[in-house]
Amino acid sequence: DFLNEEIKLALVSFNSKDFEGKVKVNDGDLASWYDLHKNEYRSEPEIRLKYLFFNVQDDLKKVNPTDDEIKGRYESEKAKYQIPEERHARHILFRVDKTDGQQIREEKKKKADKVLKLVKGGKDFAAAAKEYSEGPTGPNGGDLGFFSRGSMVKPFDDAVFRLQPGEISGVIQSQFGFHIIKLEEVRPARTRSYDEVKGEIAAAMKEQDAKGMAFKRVSKAYEDIIRSGSIEKYGKNSGGIIETPYFAKSSPPASIVSDPKFLQTAFSLKKGELSSIVELKNGYAILFVDDIREPAVPELTAVRARVVVDYKKEKSVDLARNAALALLKEAREKKGLALTATGPDKLKESGYLKRIPSGNQNDVPPQVIRQAFTLSLKKNLPDQPVDVNHTFYVFQLLDRRQGEEKADKSKRRKFKNQLLVLNQNRLLTDWLSYMQSKSDIWTQDQMLKE
Repeated sequence: DFLNEEIKLALVSFNSKDFEGKVKVNDGDLASWYDLHKNEYRSEPEIRLKYLFFNVQDDLKKVNPTDDEIKGRYESEKAKYQIPEERHARHILFRVDKTDGQQIREEKKKKADKVLKLVKGGKDFAAAAKEYSEGPTGPNGGDLGFFSRGSMVKPFDDAVFRLQPGEISGVIQSQFGFHIIKLEEVRPARTRSYDEVKGEIAAAMKEQDAKGMAFKRVSKAYEDIIRSGSIEKYGKNSGGIIETPYFAKSSPPASIVSDPKFLQTAFSLKKGELSSIVELKNGYAILFVDDIREPAVPELTAVRARVVVDYKKEKSVDLARNAALALLKEAREKKGLALTATGPDKLKESGYLKRIPSGNQNDVPPQVIRQAFTLSLKKNLPDQPVDVNHTFYVFQLLDRRQGEEKADKSKRRKFKNQLLVLNQNRLLTDWLSYMQSKSDIWTQDQMLKE
């Protein structure tokens, strides 16, 4: 009865966005507001880099493994190309949830036994899956495709790998419910042939060798920088140094290496600090922080356009809230929303609403519905407007009734199980509270630190 209760509302909403155009901006108020919020506009730290990047792609064209080398790698790593046995199966699922009681489980098991007799008696398995399965593969005839051992939950997995092609299992129970399984086909375990994997082995060998060549280049460059005494002196002799303008971590220049680790390393260094060799997705880098600009609060003139937008957004929320409060006050004085000065286009009347929102009440936010259910026909206006993402709702309870929907046997059983779980949780919580009240409890701070 509690869940089936329904209410009808009259309501008016005030969206803060509709009030942004009504916000007046003057320099004095804007300056005062900015003074309170200026830290929100503080700039990010910016750095200026000098760096070297050694791209693995530059070395790939220098690497070309021979057929003998590729064949040798294949023979030495043959175990890596083994494909385990795979099985193609279908199933019919009779779903059981964790909250379902023993009676529901017994009913599902009886239904599974009944369908098992049908498919064992010759009924097409795919057709039976479409008709009876409660799983997502039901519309596809229960088809699970090919899978290897260990891909499914253990009871299901064990049953599938005991069957012969064309054989149908008994009723198998898993954490998802009851299954009937049919094995369609078996693909024996095999090793992929050399011709199948030659291309990918060659690509992997080229990538590995090119990476090694790039690492030799970056290692030599790093040693030369150390011998030279600085990256600037190295650059005069060897070149290849890339220099950036000042940039923040959130807005790096397009020319920079697009790897998160590159930026992470760059912004972890101090001014004048040289990084070690940094391994990236596509190569290696050496970074030097030439200079750092510390975060600073800009002058209002530099960010005025942003500040005006933010100022209007904040003040429009106040205007919307005040408009809602004024309407609520007027509604109290005139004993109802319908008698206020609100235009007829703003006052809306909902259909009947339930505590748990359904498809036909999506235009009334859940926050409003929850608050409205605390009202009565005698006290039919809320104490305050309800704020939902800066839209303020003023509403009046028009009617309250018991819904016409009746709880069938299945729903009553579901409610009963929910109440049972609720009471079990309450009992456990109360027991824990009692045990705590009778116990001496202390905290070992040193253990927490460790």
